[in-house]
Amino acid sequence: VQGGIDEVAAYIGKQSRNARAEGERTGVLAFHEHADRFDADHVLVIGSLGNLERAAQGLYAALRSFDDLGVSRIWAETCPEAGIGHALMNRLAKAAAQQIIRV
Repeated sequence: VQGGIDEVAAYIGKQSRNARAEGERTGVLAFHEHADRFDADHVLVIGSLGNLERAAQGLYAALRSFDDLGVSRIWAETCPEAGIGHALMNRLAKAAAQQIIRV
């Protein structure tokens, strides 16, 4: 989910509440700086916006953790697409089947 953090957190919160009301387990891939802003069954921190290389390294482990936790709906906040951020966003887009939501 791409946009300002306030809009992203509000969008994900609403979607997560709706999914939970339908019996789904929800998850959010978040950066350390914003993790406390998200409402979901599980919020996994993939790293810091200040160290996107480490965040990129933690992405697939976090996705596997969601599988282990039985999470059926996942949202992720985006990062700036400069430097390693471009590669991280590419990986996120592939994991999301290119479904980028802009709020």
